[in-house]
Amino acid sequence: MFHKSLLAQQGEKECAKLHSVVNKLVVVAALSTGLLVCLTLFMKPDLSEQFLQPHFSVNLPGVPPLPRSQPHLDWASQLHCNVIGNPKWAGRAVQPQRTREAHYFEEADYHYMDKPGLGDLVHVRVDVYDGRGRPLSRGGDEVRVLLQEPEKKASLATEVTDLGNGSYYAAVPLLWTGSPLVKASLVYNRELIRAHHYARSAVKSIKNIAAGFKSFFASEATLCSPFPFLPGYSRFCNFTEENGGMPWYCGHPRNEALTCRHWWRSFDLEFVYPLPVTAAEEAWSTYVASRKPTARVPTEIKVKVTDSAKPSPQRHTTSPPVGKAANLQSWTSQAPRGYFLQNSWVSSSSTIPKFTKPQLLQCLKNTTVLFLGDSNARLAFKILAERVGCSLNTGEVKPSWHHPLSCEDNQNNIYMYWQIHALPFHAGKKSGCDRGDSKSAKQYIDEIPAEGKYLLMIHLNLHFPAHHYSVFTSQMHQVRASVERVLRRNPEVKVVVRGPHQALKGWVPLNGGDITAHVLTNIIKRLFEGLTDRVFFLQPWDMTVAIQNGPFHPSNLVNNAISDLFLAYACYSSEGGRKLL
Repeated sequence: MFHKSLLAQQGEKECAKLHSVVNKLVVVAALSTGLLVCLTLFMKPDLSEQFLQPHFSVNLPGVPPLPRSQPHLDWASQLHCNVIGNPKWAGRAVQPQRTREAHYFEEADYHYMDKPGLGDLVHVRVDVYDGRGRPLSRGGDEVRVLLQEPEKKASLATEVTDLGNGSYYAAVPLLWTGSPLVKASLVYNRELIRAHHYARSAVKSIKNIAAGFKSFFASEATLCSPFPFLPGYSRFCNFTEENGGMPWYCGHPRNEALTCRHWWRSFDLEFVYPLPVTAAEEAWSTYVASRKPTARVPTEIKVKVTDSAKPSPQRHTTSPPVGKAANLQSWTSQAPRGYFLQNSWVSSSSTIPKFTKPQLLQCLKNTTVLFLGDSNARLAFKILAERVGCSLNTGEVKPSWHHPLSCEDNQNNIYMYWQIHALPFHAGKKSGCDRGDSKSAKQYIDEIPAEGKYLLMIHLNLHFPAHHYSVFTSQMHQVRASVERVLRRNPEVKVVVRGPHQALKGWVPLNGGDITAHVLTNIIKRLFEGLTDRVFFLQPWDMTVAIQNGPFHPSNLVNNAISDLFLAYACYSSEGGRKLL
């Protein structure tokens, strides 16, 4: 049970004194199982770029750590935080000698805004302390910052810059009037991120998949992997060619009545256990997974936003960017790319239209739409199928459905397909997926002819955090090559690559989840260099951070917003933003 210590109450008084001296400085802190997070909010016109160099300082085996950054700006020579502590730490307040000092700037250098208005920026610094209240002097933690006002069903998330010295910086735009809360969360500490990376380097695949072999006379299941290292098996079945060129090996059945050609099904096994991590790292991973998403936002500050004379950022009159401009912007844009208001996504750059069914039918007429990837691509398929009104050829689709789907509207010549990607594909222990159900995205893309309208959404992010990063890189490298080929032979193909989203529930962080999201995003961006003017990158990361999304499958609120963005891209021509309606 958490309670406030006497020294913490004294710290509140010190904060009050400090607040009376330094106008508009608010400090809030929270202690959560050995980590203290101080959130400092201030408003100012500018911040020197020398303090905003991004750092990714996760220590990997054999890789020297990045040099420590210089101390960054502060607002007082001594900073106290009020501590809401675990009884174990009761009586331990942040000591003056352990806090940062103002090294570069004086208070007088800044012009404070008495009334933050619509369109202003709130500048936030998050300071991370250890369980004893000592400020950390290194970066590498996963910190997320968002603005939220539940009464208006409004929220946004913004970019966070690691300053490399235990502090993190974010500029939060005020995009609606009201009294929103600035919230900060330390989602994963650096030690847990390092353990996750190391486990993949050492074990390669930490969630196993089995192959089921069956004949009239026998049946057997054997272990499979993207790597030709299968403990207990001296003979392999090499299914790489059948897996679209992606490496896939399964143990050869020991029963003499079975051969490799009797493979008929794949299904999940348990996670590898124990992993090569410390007991503390494993305990922290379990603890993080047990917290509700809302519990991961321990600090908050209320901001009163007034309607200033500035033009309202809520009012958009521009059409969605089209052609090369849209594609290039999608790869370089940073959060917030928009915000939720009354449970509706508002783009920061342009108006995203809500298409009626007749408009969609006109837009997608004579078009084949391919959704390639995991179950989130399947959800995107289902949403569009419902909006268009085409009939599924497979009947009822269950939540654990892992077989290809299709629907068609013969009257408008609209055909839609969802195809699962190549192995490794985690289809569950019971449901599994049949041989032939999974093909590489490259195979489907290479089958697109040189004529005809095609619209592609590619989403391969969900299943790969359980494997070495080279597995995801290989699949995306194949996708990139096949996309380049199809764009060269068919000018009527439009391609959308969808990036990772926040998913705080499901697998524990050591096993997977969104702890690898930034790594996967960087891999996608690196591989698609040279095609960014011809491929659209749909990034729902800040959408899902804004609503504190937990599940692997986001809510309909997010999925509908993703569908709107997908259709806005698909239904505008490449010349002058003219609607294809």
